[in-house]
Amino acid sequence: MKILHIAPFNTAGLPMQFVKAERKLGIASRLITLQRTPYGFEEDICLELPMLKENYLLNFLRKLKNKNEEIKNFKNITLPPVWTPGNILEKFFFYFRDLVWELILKNKKISFDLSDFDIYQLDGGLGFLRSGKIIKNFKDKGKKIVCVYFGSDLRRRGIIPVIDGISDINFTAEFDHLGLYKEINFIYAPFNLDTYKVVHNENKKLRICHSPTNFELKGTKKIINIIKSLENEYPVELVLLRGMKHNEVI
Repeated sequence: MKILHIAPFNTAGLPMQFVKAERKLGIASRLITLQRTPYGFEEDICLELPMLKENYLLNFLRKLKNKNEEIKNFKNITLPPVWTPGNILEKFFFYFRDLVWELILKNKKISFDLSDFDIYQLDGGLGFLRSGKIIKNFKDKGKKIVCVYFGSDLRRRGIIPVIDGISDINFTAEFDHLGLYKEINFIYAPFNLDTYKVVHNENKKLRICHSPTNFELKGTKKIINIIKSLENEYPVELVLLRGMKHNEVI
């Protein structure tokens, strides 16, 4: 069996962890990411496509859409959340980006045949193009399509209708997604313990590290307040790390 993972980024290292777990099971698994994360997570094949990371135009268009950063009230929204262009400018942006990306993909030299896989796992529920064109072609050839959601991809963006319509099964590694999408299955994210060693130290305080990518979205203020309150009763200490590469944090 061969599985190809396609992800916008190796978000929190999870897509690569899935790949490594599958390889341990004897599955030929590969990962293609569209761009690198700023946190230095491991890559397999990275396309480094333009107009994705730190795109100020897209952020501006999203602000015009006036969409909340996070879905806070499930009762007042359509479930599951569905992505649609917020305005004609955003619609044109994705149409133009798809044209550019499709041209790049046609000329990109990849060491293996993209069509030579049995299962295509879309980590983030996106695929290559917002139109879903390439993934639809795989589906038409009898390939299996799997969507796995990790967080903000479902909370903030929502499902891509054309991708969701051809997905054979959907998974999530986030408990709150179960309240957002009834047709989704929970799985635990793989975690490799082999790269870590137990260290016995003589710290007088129990040090708790919090390393958020975004203070607001990760609830950092609440975490700080809770640990500060614990410090009044117990020998604990908060270590707040931000803007660092993954290996530096570890």
